[in-house]
Amino acid sequence: MLSKREKLNILFDLDGTLISQYETICTCINYALEQLGFDPKPREIVYKTIGACLFGVFDEWVGQENTTRAHEFFQEKYTQILNDNIEKMPGVDWILQELHQREHTLTVFTGKDGNHARVICEHIDISKWFTLIVGSHDSPYRKPQKEFTEFALDKLKALSDNAILIGDTVHDVEAAKSVGIPCFLVTTGSNTREELAKHQVPDHHIFDNLYELGKNLFKLDYPH
Repeated sequence: MLSKREKLNILFDLDGTLISQYETICTCINYALEQLGFDPKPREIVYKTIGACLFGVFDEWVGQENTTRAHEFFQEKYTQILNDNIEKMPGVDWILQELHQREHTLTVFTGKDGNHARVICEHIDISKWFTLIVGSHDSPYRKPQKEFTEFALDKLKALSDNAILIGDTVHDVEAAKSVGIPCFLVTTGSNTREELAKHQVPDHHIFDNLYELGKNLFKLDYPH
């Protein structure tokens, strides 16, 4: 689907795309809610928010007047259990190594706190493949704001016509559309194929997992 010779700036979402850490995030969100006197949310509700800006989630659930405090409680708990229950998505090491060897420039582009993202990537030994790991608090903006995507591209000195985004949620779709770059998605995260398709994502831009994406989008050979 993409030229083998073209060297791309590839922005990878983290949660739901490269890693799974849903139980830990759910624990931290519900800890924040309980500290403020709110009832915890069912896991299936929390899962659907992963990939969104956490401030926006708390705005809706606790009101804007409590959002900053809720975020502080979340960070307090998350810092304690940052490296717990992290699972690499199938195909992560394979696709990152293959794309790096083909001289594409790889970036982690996440709504997660940037410092936390860097610690996690180092912990699971994927930092070596990335030129840049960028998340919230690395700029005044947050995913999926246009300015946040522009911030990442500017850090890379990359043009939008030579960049793509790989993610798993509608927030990734919005971030990519904001600057006019193609978005390709895996269904290993919190959004189904049907949910993603509702956001005008072509079916051939949606893959079951990173193996399928690597094989069909980049023409990579499956690992033996």
